[in-house]
Amino acid sequence: METTALRDKLHSLIETSSEEQLEEIYDFFKGNEYSDDFKASLDHEFEQYQEDGEIISRPEIDKMIEQLLHQ
Repeated sequence: METTALRDKLHSLIETSSEEQLEEIYDFFKGNEYSDDFKASLDHEFEQYQEDGEIISRPEIDKMIEQLLHQ
């Protein structure tokens, strides 16, 4: 399918989508990207691990991710 046809289909889909669908579409496109803050947080945690060998628990990690994603 040509790029123009794909763009037209996407525009049509977006124009007729519900708010929930739009959020899902947006999350899908943004889902492959990490924010600079999130990357910096991961780098910091890895550096801490290399220094002291301590591991962050899964609940702590989940909380940090939620905080970064909802800033």
